Amino acid sequence: MRWGLLGVMFSLLLLLIGLSSYGESVSMEEIVVTATRDERTISDSPILTQVVPESQLRENPYYHVGEVLDDVPGLYVSGDVRGRIGGYGKCSLSIQGMDRRRVLILIDGRPVLGSWAGIVDLGTLSLGGVKRIEVVKGPLSSLYGSGAIGGVVNIITGGSSKPPGYSTSFLCKVDPNWNSSISWSHRIGFKRGDTSVRLNFEVQARDGYYLRSGEDQVNSPVMIGYSIGTNLHRPLTSSLSLNFDGALNLRRAQRKGLNLSYADNFELDRFSLCPSLRCSTGNVKLTLSLYTARCELENYQTYIEYEDRVKRVDELRSRLFEATKNILGFEKGKQLPGLRRQDEKLTRLELQVNGGDETLRWVAGGDAGSKVFYSDNISGGEQRRKEVSLFAQVERTFSPLLSLLGGIRYEYSDAYGSDLSPKLAVMGRMRNVFKERDSLILRASLSKGYRAPDFKELYYDLPYSTKSMAIIGGELLRKYAPWEPKLKPEVSLGITFGPEYIRDDRLRIYTNFFWTELWNALQFVPIDSNSRTYRRLLDLFPRGKFSGGRVDPDVPEYTRTVANIARVRVIGAEFYTSMKTGSWSASLSYTSLHAEDITTGERLEGKPTDLLKIKLRKAVRLGGPLTLHIGVSYRYSHGERVKEEILPDLHRLDAQLSLKIGSRYLLSMGVQNLTDEKNVRHLRQLPGRTVYVLTNIDF
Repeated sequence: MRWGLLGVMFSLLLLLIGLSSYGESVSMEEIVVTATRDERTISDSPILTQVVPESQLRENPYYHVGEVLDDVPGLYVSGDVRGRIGGYGKCSLSIQGMDRRRVLILIDGRPVLGSWAGIVDLGTLSLGGVKRIEVVKGPLSSLYGSGAIGGVVNIITGGSSKPPGYSTSFLCKVDPNWNSSISWSHRIGFKRGDTSVRLNFEVQARDGYYLRSGEDQVNSPVMIGYSIGTNLHRPLTSSLSLNFDGALNLRRAQRKGLNLSYADNFELDRFSLCPSLRCSTGNVKLTLSLYTARCELENYQTYIEYEDRVKRVDELRSRLFEATKNILGFEKGKQLPGLRRQDEKLTRLELQVNGGDETLRWVAGGDAGSKVFYSDNISGGEQRRKEVSLFAQVERTFSPLLSLLGGIRYEYSDAYGSDLSPKLAVMGRMRNVFKERDSLILRASLSKGYRAPDFKELYYDLPYSTKSMAIIGGELLRKYAPWEPKLKPEVSLGITFGPEYIRDDRLRIYTNFFWTELWNALQFVPIDSNSRTYRRLLDLFPRGKFSGGRVDPDVPEYTRTVANIARVRVIGAEFYTSMKTGSWSASLSYTSLHAEDITTGERLEGKPTDLLKIKLRKAVRLGGPLTLHIGVSYRYSHGERVKEEILPDLHRLDAQLSLKIGSRYLLSMGVQNLTDEKNVRHLRQLPGRTVYVLTNIDF
């Protein structure tokens, strides 16, 4: 199977190189900031960065950030229709074999709140005000601290620099059963005097539905959501300016229980505010900001009266108007047991200073703040954590051929102590290698990453159960059993290296080899029934006491906890090529990796060994300002394993037809999953074939 994929890749590569020999030059350079916290083009960045520009966001049928990242080379997005709020707790991603808990999600360089068990649901992140998305693979804790073991995804909003105007996008997706998903976004920019403001607003709604196959059935939630964002820029003097960023994200979802006698209700409220002062003097730029964010999650159940139940599951056909009515009409007075609330707050003062010239660039800064976390399943209900960090990074260019980057970050938390995260990277660049205006870039980096235990891993409090689902956080366990070891942060060491070739800004090819070693990996593990700790917990929390005395005799485990036990190793390679010419554009990416738990010698679950993505697009001029674009895309993943079971290979073929009128109007129609690949049992392949209509208008 793998050799066959390599043969297909080689043939397509020859085709792309042949096509790139013709047509006009199209620039592939993009400005990026994530890898170095300093603006530069992709080819000038010593750390390989992938970018999804605004044009791609507006011209493709992306419903949320998770669908965007599913198109990024080398990224594996997992999710299924059982997800709660746009896939809540399900729609997440893996970068270079590092799972969702070890990938840091940022908006404008700041962490996104609202994780469930350490996982930020990408389905709750809308695209209304997004300018571009940057992805950096591999450890980046030297700049961003805890959580950036596998990589960083930075969602960058439009800011206030865009010229005044108005643009709107509308997307509607419909499956064969007429279950629909709708997204309508608006972006407004205006300027008065020296003050410029940009606003964005987006509303989303989605039907819920059931799918059945034999004894398997799937229940997708109905959902409605709103996102509002604002960016303000006002110069105070010639060198000082005031900036303000704000965002509000609301989600409501409802899913019927499998017996249709109750409904699971989900609510998410996320907002953030960040005023900042920016000062420029010569080659030095200083930014001082105060970042405040909060996210409230609530999950509760309500009864459904018998006469309102759907008698036949196959006949259920929710509609957007009915979905909105159901969601806005939640009655909390009829709750079933099982209310779960979560409230997360972050307040942080940030300082960043950039400086330098063409031969020496540097960035330094720090932040100090506190996190407050509340959950019904956290011991004591609320926990607080104070954090302080300092970072510095220097890049020295010795000649047009060679540059060296070094950085380090110190971070302290009163919950788990301190940590140092260094990084070293080198970049060599040769110009006019095979032809004029081409470049060959060689990059290599060695970096340390770390992830601190989250609040639930430290303080989870669920000791009563008839089965093995009872869980006690690692730090809370020490309260009952002081002899147990203190949890330590996960630590990783990552090495990446590879060449990149750019010719006339039309052809881009790179190969990236990566190796990551992860120590002290945190996992939920059963407590040894012969241990002193187990006997202590049994005395404090008798088995079955809080469940009517019922005990499952077939489940020997009673209580689980979190422990640093695993050592993980991931080795792999990624190949990518893209081409743009007068009327053709194409891209191909292939990633192969091997991930295993060294402590047990077993392969890690839920990670494909092979991931292939192909895109091809043709532009046809119809005369005047009219241009017709025809596009197809294909993706394939192989080797995903879950609980000793190999899941079916995933194939997906999409087709798109777009009509452009100049640069301001776009009408696009297409089909996702043309071959209707789906499997009710393995939900990664649902919901099957989908037809969509997309419009984008700029005034």
